Amino acid sequence: MSISPKVSILMPVYNSEKYLAQAVESILNQTFTDFELIIVNDGSTDKSLEILKSLAIKDKRICLMSQENKGIAVTRNRMLQKAQGDLIAVMDSDDIALPQRIAYQVEFLDNNPNTVCVGGAFELVDEKGRLLTCLHPATDNQKIQESMLKGHTCIHHACVMYRRISALKVGNYAESFTTVGDLDFFSQIR
Repeated sequence: MSISPKVSILMPVYNSEKYLAQAVESILNQTFTDFELIIVNDGSTDKSLEILKSLAIKDKRICLMSQENKGIAVTRNRMLQKAQGDLIAVMDSDDIALPQRIAYQVEFLDNNPNTVCVGGAFELVDEKGRLLTCLHPATDNQKIQESMLKGHTCIHHACVMYRRISALKVGNYAESFTTVGDLDFFSQIR
């Protein structure tokens, strides 16, 4: 009988070979270590799957799956159903997580049991890693809800963590959306 990890980190991958190793390693090098990293290669045609296989051999926390290209919503739903952790973090395959990202978010959610989802500020960088801008989304629930009702996503997958039980109540990411699936999903999470 295996013990479930505290956090399941979900990483969908599609043709991300340029940034993929750095993205995965930024998760594997987190100060918080009680996690599983669920990665689904969504039919990449570049060397993404080859890179992922070499990384998965090195760390047993990686659960690697591959499928024909089905799109981001289907892929996110597959990972969410596979997740075992009480908390879900999302990490896109071209993002870099700061070393204490997961630790800070776990601590916040543990200390705030009525909070179901947490995000944060993030930096946008160019292909060479140069800072373009830092985005600071709204931080209080009322402003987040008001912004989302206007169609603005304040909670970004690059820095989100939410309670799995709350997400399962929503059901799934809407597979009919080609964009704004995150806005739809996070506007329903309770």
